[in-house]
Amino acid sequence: MRWRKRIGEAGCEWLLAHSIEAARRAGVIKRSSLQTVVLDTTVQPKAIAHSTNSRLLNRAREQLVVGPAKRLQPA
Repeated sequence: MRWRKRIGEAGCEWLLAHSIEAARRAGVIKRSSLQTVVLDTTVQPKAIAHSTNSRLLNRAREQLVVGPAKRLQPA
């Protein structure tokens, strides 16, 4: 999204036009295929937690220190 904002609407149009023309010249698509264009602009947020150094360090600490300590405690 940031990249699209940086190039603007005119840049997006230019990129789309040149991509379609390059595909047509390469024989990947036919001109008749361009009569109907279907676009899916759906954006769905993902619940992805990206690893950070502090999170990785904490997970390693839990596995090395906390995990063995839990196993030693009587039930």
